[in-house]
Order: sequence, then C-alpha cells, then structure tokens
Amino acid sequence: MKKGKTDTRQSFSHVVKTVLCMLQYIWKEKHGKTYIFLQVIVSILNSLFPIIYIILPGLIINELTNEKRVNLLITYLLILGLSPLINHIKDITIRIYVSSIRMKLIRTFNVNFQNHVADMDYETFEKPDIRIRKQRVSINAPAPLYMTDRLLPLFGAAVNIIATFSIIVTLNPAMILLVFVVMFVNSVITKRINNESFKIKKEISIYDNAYYTHFFELTDSASAKEIRLYKLKSFFITLFSSYGTEIDRLALKEEKYKSYMQTFHIVTNLSQQVILYAYLIYQVLVKNLAIGSMTIYLSSIEQFTRSLNNIFNKYLDIVKYSLDVNEYMDFMNIPSIQRESGDKKPTFDHASIIEFRNVSFQYPGSSNYALRNLNLKIYGDKKLCIVGANGSGKTTFIKLLTRLYSPTEGEILLNDININEYDMEEYQALFAPVFQDYNIYNLTLASNIALSNEYDAKKIEDVGTSSDIDYAQTVCGTAGRCCGRF
Repeated sequence: MKKGKTDTRQSFSHVVKTVLCMLQYIWKEKHGKTYIFLQVIVSILNSLFPIIYIILPGLIINELTNEKRVNLLITYLLILGLSPLINHIKDITIRIYVSSIRMKLIRTFNVNFQNHVADMDYETFEKPDIRIRKQRVSINAPAPLYMTDRLLPLFGAAVNIIATFSIIVTLNPAMILLVFVVMFVNSVITKRINNESFKIKKEISIYDNAYYTHFFELTDSASAKEIRLYKLKSFFITLFSSYGTEIDRLALKEEKYKSYMQTFHIVTNLSQQVILYAYLIYQVLVKNLAIGSMTIYLSSIEQFTRSLNNIFNKYLDIVKYSLDVNEYMDFMNIPSIQRESGDKKPTFDHASIIEFRNVSFQYPGSSNYALRNLNLKIYGDKKLCIVGANGSGKTTFIKLLTRLYSPTEGEILLNDININEYDMEEYQALFAPVFQDYNIYNLTLASNIALSNEYDAKKIEDVGTSSDIDYAQTVCGTAGRCCGRF
C-alpha cells in the first residue's frame, strides 16, 4: 500500500487481527475485562427473549384451535407476560452498569489520545497532514470500543441463529438457502456503501479542516481588529462558503450513492417475503400446516434473517471501524523521538555553555533553510540579545534551543553534551520562553501565571505586584479570555 493512502479493502484475516488487537487493547484497561465479560452475558440474554416471543404465540394459537388445555395456556401466558419484566430487570441492573463502564472507557480513550497529542514532537505536530489526521482521529478516539460494541453482540446473535435454524429446518431446509442468498446480496451492497462512505468522509475531513479554520478566523477576537480594519469579511466569508459548498457536495454525493444502492436491498427483501409467504400459504392450504405453526415458522425465518443480517452488518461495521481503528493506531504509534531520546539530567549555571555547532534547519516540505551553518555559544554568566528582521530565524532559533525542533544538520550542545541525550522534560524545564503568539487560557489569572492546580497564593500576589497588576480587580477585559480573580 502506498504511503499516505488508506486501503478500504480489508481481508477477513486482517479484520480478525485488528479485532484481536482491539480486544487486547481494551482488556488491559481498567474495567476492560469486566466490560467484555458483561457485554457477552447481556448479548446472550438479549438473544433468548426473541425466541420466547417467536414460539409462545404460535403455541397458544395451536392450543386454542386444538385441545384448549387451560393449565397449559396459563403457563404460556405467564411466561409470555413475565418475559418483558425480566428483560427490564436485566436492563436496569446489568445494562446500566455496563453503560457506566463504557462511559469510563470512552473517557480513558479520549485521555489517551490527548496525552499522545500533548507528548507528540512539536515538529511532527506542526505538519499539515498530521493536523488533518489528528482532527479526523480525534473524532474516532473511542473507535476500539465502538468496534468491540459491534463484536460482542455476535455471541447472542449466534445463539439466536442456532435456535431459529433448528426450527426452520423442520419446515424446509431450502428456506435457509433462500435466506443466505438474500443476505449475501445485501452484504455485498452494504460493504460497497461502507467503503464509498469512508472514502468520501476522508475527503470531507480535508475540507472540514479549512472550513472550521476560516470559521474561527471570522469569529475569534484575536483577528477581529484586522477583519474590520482591512475589510477582510468578504474575503474570509467567500473562503468559508466555498469550503462549505464543497463539503455539502460530497455529503450529497454520499447520500445519493446510499439511496441508489439501498434500492437493491428493498428488491431482495421483497423477493424473500413473497417466496416465503407463498410457500407457507401452500403448506397451510395443501399440507394442513397448523396456523400457529405457520406463525412460528414465519417469526423464526424473520428472526433468523434478522440475526444473520445483524451478524453480517455487524461484521461490515467492524470492517468499517477497522479502517478507523487502523488509522487511530497508526496515529497513536507515531513516535515521540524527542521525548524518548535521552535520560541524562541537565544542569545550567554561570559556568554552563550552550553551543550551536554548524546548525542548519529546514522546515518539513521546504527546500529553503530557515537557519544555515549557525555557530554560536551562549554563556551562563552573560546575557545575549539576538536581533534580526522578520523571518530571519529568531523564533526558529528558540525552538531549536528548547528542543521543539531538531536540527536538520549539525548539533546543539549543553556543557559539551548533545541536548538530545538529556531527559526531555528536565531539559525544557531550564527555559521559560515567552513567544509572540503566547496563549492566555480560559482560567483565572493566578492559574494562568502558575499553570498548575496547586500554587502559592502569596507568590502569585508578589508576581502581580511586581508586574504592576492590580490583583484586587477582576481581569475580565484586561486579559481577554482570562477571567476571574487570583
């Protein structure tokens, strides 16, 4: 498979491998084992109730048209009447508990995704294709769980199929063949719909990224002054609308394709119903099949078809989610080279020296050098001022110094040791850079200063006083989005 392209054709062995990987992935999470076990139990219990509803109404009809045994009728009615109550008790106990575990697992997967993104090398994070993949994968962060949700109900469907199959074969095994033929045709159609839908959604995600970028440019307070002063409203609205139009075109294309292909579903299902009813009417009129037995066979074939379709649709859903899961896992496996590079503990004092030795840097995808053959020493007991025109590489220099970027050529040393040999977090803790595009978080001013859940209030007040900030006032309007007291 060519790099950058996702193959929508998934072999059965590949899907099985993905499923096993996902089960293992969930199994090792807290509550994962309990979730898998209980989902299987719920699935099997859910499969038993439809069988009761299939058999008992037919038995009651046969009993009413034949021997009319009251005690047997009462037994049938009690079982039929108590089944919904038992099913409801199951729902308000096991199912609700399973739902609570599921919420925790979804939260876990979302946290895992955010942790990975936060740990990703900044140089990797800035790549346009990574940003687009990040946006797409962020939506599918719980995809491993969604795939498992489609998998585990298959246990119950298998129980249902075995029970209904044993009923149908007593009528005519050819009915099983009819169901399989219809199901096969429908599964081929559904698979085509899923593959086309995945490809279109992937294309939409590219336009989505640009669409919401321009949407927030129009509404973000940071760009409000320039939008008004330079009359940029029409420019950005045109861009915003053009991407929106393209998204609508692709969404409509997907909807048309689904509608067209689903026509075949209707034809095949209708054909099955006509053949089935014609055969059963013949059995009643010519072969003296009991009316109650006819309803049992009708319900059994309907349930058998539903269960088979359920299995194949679940499988096709699993195939579809395997595409999302594979993309999710590929994204989660992007290595954080910087973070994993070294474990030495850095120190910096008046005697320390940071040296740029023949350092050059090119941004990914660019043939131009942002910095070329830079040789420089920074002494711990001296102050250094770097001055240059816009675009001369000052910010790039700082990003290299703080290990947000790695040099394309050359090396950076701290005390004669390559900075990549130092522990990433401890090395970056040596610096306190303030960039031009610094961020103000939606937190109190104190939290924005400390950037921690715990801080010394007295130190925060001292910082505010030394910075000429009147901490007695609220900072709404002073610090934009930063609202609240110290």
